[in-house]
Amino acid sequence: MRLVVNQESYRLAAGSKELAFLAGIVDHDPVPVLEAIRCPVLAIFGEEDTLVPVPRSIEALERAFASSAHVDHEIAVFADADHSLRVSRPAGRAHVPGYIELMIAWLARRTPPRDSN
Repeated sequence: MRLVVNQESYRLAAGSKELAFLAGIVDHDPVPVLEAIRCPVLAIFGEEDTLVPVPRSIEALERAFASSAHVDHEIAVFADADHSLRVSRPAGRAHVPGYIELMIAWLARRTPPRDSN
């Protein structure tokens, strides 16, 4: 089930801190901020995320990075994962397979080797 909520419905739920926060960012355009980023970026999404529009978010990232000529970025989308990058399993919920390994490998490629002395 997908719940679609617009800015008007946020206003109707006045009093909720979470909904007030969401109402303040519902029309936020991240592209100007993304265009200013100069550090390496690892953007990770869960394909089944119901909080973030994954295809639109990826499009915004790619547009911003192309515009700013940002070259050190990676975008990963994990199938069957939710917003917190977890999947349902018979024994409960766990991080999607490969998530931790991706983060470790990405960080290792950007971390200088330690001096052995």
